[in-house]
Amino acid sequence: MKNTYNLKSMLSAILIIMCCNLFSQTDSTDLTDMSLEDLLDVRVTTASKISQEAKKAPAQIIVITEEQIRVRGYRSLLDVLTDLPDIKVDNKAYGMNYNTFTVRGMQGQEKFIIMLDGMRISGPANETMPIIENYPVNLAKQIEVVYGPASALYGADAVSGVINIITKKTELKTLKAEASAQAGDNGLYNGTLFASSKLSEETILTLSGQYFFDQGVNLPKIFGKEDTLWNMDSHKTGTFNTAYGPMTPSKKVNSKYEAPLMAYNIYAGLITGDFKFTVFRNYSKNSSALENNPNNAVHNKDVFYGRSINAVEAQYSKTSDKITSISSITASDYRTDPLTNYRNVYNNLEGGYKYSYSTKVKIEQQIEWRVNSKLNLVSGALFENFFVMPEGTDLQDPVRDNKVLTGTMAGSASYYRPNGIEATFFSVHYNNSGVYSQLQYTPNKKLAFTLGGRYDYNTRYGSTLNPRVGMVASLSKSTTFKFLSGTSYLAPTPGTAYSYYGSFSTSDSGKTYQSYFMHLPNPNLEPMHVYNAEFSLQQRFLKRFQVQLTGYTTLYTNIIELASDAETTKLYNGKFMGYDVDYIEVYVNVNKQQNTGGSLRMEYSQPLKKGRLDVYGTVSYVDGKVQVTDLDDGGDNREVSEIDFISPFMFKGGTDLILDKFSFSARCIVSGKQRIYTDDEATQKRQTIDGYTVVNASIGYKIGKVSLFVNVSNLLNSHYKNVSYSMNLSDPNTPLFRGNWQDPLRINGGIKITL
Repeated sequence: MKNTYNLKSMLSAILIIMCCNLFSQTDSTDLTDMSLEDLLDVRVTTASKISQEAKKAPAQIIVITEEQIRVRGYRSLLDVLTDLPDIKVDNKAYGMNYNTFTVRGMQGQEKFIIMLDGMRISGPANETMPIIENYPVNLAKQIEVVYGPASALYGADAVSGVINIITKKTELKTLKAEASAQAGDNGLYNGTLFASSKLSEETILTLSGQYFFDQGVNLPKIFGKEDTLWNMDSHKTGTFNTAYGPMTPSKKVNSKYEAPLMAYNIYAGLITGDFKFTVFRNYSKNSSALENNPNNAVHNKDVFYGRSINAVEAQYSKTSDKITSISSITASDYRTDPLTNYRNVYNNLEGGYKYSYSTKVKIEQQIEWRVNSKLNLVSGALFENFFVMPEGTDLQDPVRDNKVLTGTMAGSASYYRPNGIEATFFSVHYNNSGVYSQLQYTPNKKLAFTLGGRYDYNTRYGSTLNPRVGMVASLSKSTTFKFLSGTSYLAPTPGTAYSYYGSFSTSDSGKTYQSYFMHLPNPNLEPMHVYNAEFSLQQRFLKRFQVQLTGYTTLYTNIIELASDAETTKLYNGKFMGYDVDYIEVYVNVNKQQNTGGSLRMEYSQPLKKGRLDVYGTVSYVDGKVQVTDLDDGGDNREVSEIDFISPFMFKGGTDLILDKFSFSARCIVSGKQRIYTDDEATQKRQTIDGYTVVNASIGYKIGKVSLFVNVSNLLNSHYKNVSYSMNLSDPNTPLFRGNWQDPLRINGGIKITL
């Protein structure tokens, strides 16, 4: 296994180097004027909420351009983040959100914000969303990825970073339109449509849409011989040999393995004079049995988790000589598909439906004051109103979400109680008010200072103050040093604080009920606090080659962890809804974590006679410690463990070639040992699964207004796993997988028409 791993790493590096050497010999006597500085110093808005060159932004920021999206064959935001440094992506990890993202050693996509032209399109109440084709890139002019805490400007949840998709728009009176159709093996289909038209001198209308469906690879067929947990006999016989004994569900089970993935997104934007209107909707659906092996869950296409987001924004902006005013109102909602359901060992494989819902309305006023050529001030105030109905226990039937919500707890119907136990639906209504200000002072061309902060008051958990200070120093024409330090916070989501699950059973035909386990709400959760310091040193050579060294250290406190209610909060005293519960689990604030890491990134750009060659690569490192307090022992037992969901060392790199009508891209990811959540109590070291090497490639050719393209994922056909939640490699009778197998080599191709 180790030799194969090393061989694939060597082959990947050789492949990329050969491509570089081959095409760098192309005649370049007619070089364009494009330098690496021109390519990298694009203007960005996300880092400071104002337009500025990327090199002058105080935070570490990476910009993915429209051309890179095309050449690399990116289909969604998932593809973009997979190739970015300091980000580990684990797909097929969890039924509730499909994948998970670990940024600088902190796991969870609820810890960064996704925006579209500055409008938030991640969960309104910070629900954890999968990132697949529900987040588009076909409409992007560029994608700005800001690393590190950003609560000083963006408030709660901007802990690991901020991602802003900047849409492209036509500046011509003629229609700009693009349409693409894509198909691949194992039933993969993807279609996009983009259109932008300048209706008048002051009015631009932009529309975009995408639909994606993937029937998926037959994982049991491919990996069944390597992994006995992929045994599908239970689906054929109807009897499941679960971790808790044989179970034969009464509901029908299809013998065929099915785990399709589906997503779509719709966007409309209208700019007319000083007004801008934006509408966005997305939906995604995936198997809800991803983490459970086939003996402990039903892997059929009707067992899925679906969710959607709708967002609308109206904005008015006015610019004078020194002042720009931006007024906006935004409304968004999140909704779990009422047909969302689980069929696993925890509900006797009979199934249980889920539902949750949230809305948010935000009013914001921002003022940018350009005092003079050296001084710039951005200030703003906002008010947010939230209504959230978090996910509750398994329901016997789907809710009718256009009616007053009612439901029965799954499996609770009995002889004396034929209608079962009525489910409880918790709801939370709260407000958040905030003010922020940031001053940027540039005393000369070589120095720039940033000082800012934000104060928020939330009716759920009180007030927070998050300052930040930064400096950008141009040590020479080719050398730039950045430093940024600040704090951030992660609000306890209503889903974390108020969701509940578990079930009741009866031994006397419904006269009495009891439960052996319930996870119940803790409304007293407090925010997680983050303290961060980072630097970067960027050095350019001969306008073609750049090296950037980045380092950071981050302290997280008040991390939320599971604990016994009886030993900690004592909110329930062993009862829920009047029934006895043997063990009640709640979330509490207890742990703290220290992460330290950095990356070394190298980029080379060579203009060619009719194109350009770009080569890039990043080696990243992260590690740290978690102080775990065992509250079940009265809080006296404090242990120090390794951080999880990371590969301490990772390499990501590739090469992009544009040569007249032809384009080619090859990208490589090399991951070391992957740490999982479970640790060894004796050594305090996390269990690990093997690392991997993956190469992805894209080829394109333009014929007039028509482009043909082919994308190959996992070119080396590596058989590898990603990390999932709650895995325990030492459990011989686990209901989960010991690592989630990823897709083997896959090929897709398509056509794109541009008008």
